[in-house]
Amino acid sequence: MKEIKITVGRQKTELKIFCVCFVCAFILNIVSIIVYQTEWKELYSQLFWVLAFACLMYGLTIVGRVLFYLIKTLFKGHH
Repeated sequence: MKEIKITVGRQKTELKIFCVCFVCAFILNIVSIIVYQTEWKELYSQLFWVLAFACLMYGLTIVGRVLFYLIKTLFKGHH
């Protein structure tokens, strides 16, 4: 079976994308605390759900990037 090698550059890129997803989820948590006027302790007490939402967002970026790659490959093949 062929080995799959993930370069250091790719790892850094994926980590940056996940960090952006986490920051977005964290900001959404702050916005929801303000909008629903709940206690600020939810900033750390709901951290598990923020992390889970960040993982969901990251998964959606993977799906989007795969679809983009497939569409790009599909149209590139028709020329």
